[in-house]
Amino acid sequence: MAETERSEPLLWNFNKSFLLLMVLPAIGLIAASFLVSKDALTDDGYPLNIFLLILGAFFLLSNATVFLFLFISNRNKLEMIQNGFPGTARILEIQETNTRVNGMPRLKFILEVNDGYNPARKIEHRMVVPVLKIATLKKGMEVQIKVHPRKPGMILLLFD
Repeated sequence: MAETERSEPLLWNFNKSFLLLMVLPAIGLIAASFLVSKDALTDDGYPLNIFLLILGAFFLLSNATVFLFLFISNRNKLEMIQNGFPGTARILEIQETNTRVNGMPRLKFILEVNDGYNPARKIEHRMVVPVLKIATLKKGMEVQIKVHPRKPGMILLLFD
């Protein structure tokens, strides 16, 4: 994890040039909607400037939605890292979900969680695991976790 000037850990950092590259078509379409003639029509007979404006707004909103989703999910993970209850979990079962994210498999864990604040319980947890870590995971081993302070069913596995 990277450290900022305020010494808070970051889970991810977005590339500003890549974000600008993703927003560039939307900005171009919106700008083009103001530059075309008011009388210009699409092949279907609709006004071209309105079509370009709607298409540019769609691209802009879809990029903003993806960015907002990533921002909120990473903020929740950051809150769990900083304020979560430390605990341990024993791996009862590991299953493949036949899903891959960037070539890394997503696994389903059945865990027996003990955080010291809530009673011991079984939790089903799915997460993407780096390929090199899979060999170290075994049934019955103890792993370190962080438990969400307000949602005891939400956990974050911490691999060494």
